[in-house]
Amino acid sequence: MWQKEGMFGLLKGNGVNVVRIAPFTAFEMFFYDYYKENLFGGVGATASAKLVCGGLTGMTASTLTYPLDLIRTVLGVKVDGDASKAQSIFGCGKQIYMRDGIKGLFRGWPTTMLVSTIFCIILGDHTLRWN
Repeated sequence: MWQKEGMFGLLKGNGVNVVRIAPFTAFEMFFYDYYKENLFGGVGATASAKLVCGGLTGMTASTLTYPLDLIRTVLGVKVDGDASKAQSIFGCGKQIYMRDGIKGLFRGWPTTMLVSTIFCIILGDHTLRWN
């Protein structure tokens, strides 16, 4: 990568990650409180209820920002010999959308949700044993 693209090649995908992190964090803050209040009665939520809220929050935030995550991956994987022809975030998203539609922007989402769910169950099981 260094030989073909230089320093730019090492930073590919970082710009979209910066753009993605602000809405992702805002969604996390909003949905955690929303789920805790509306599903588990707010302040009195148990540790396991908070774990479920955290899992739902992560899944929701990931779903809402998934197209940016996909674009980050696509930009990071593409190796171009000419760094001056680097594709923009918008250009990459438009290319995916034009080729595959909305469905293309969510390619890989089911696997991400499955792995996240399995990880949450494993982590949750260990966490709940200590409480």
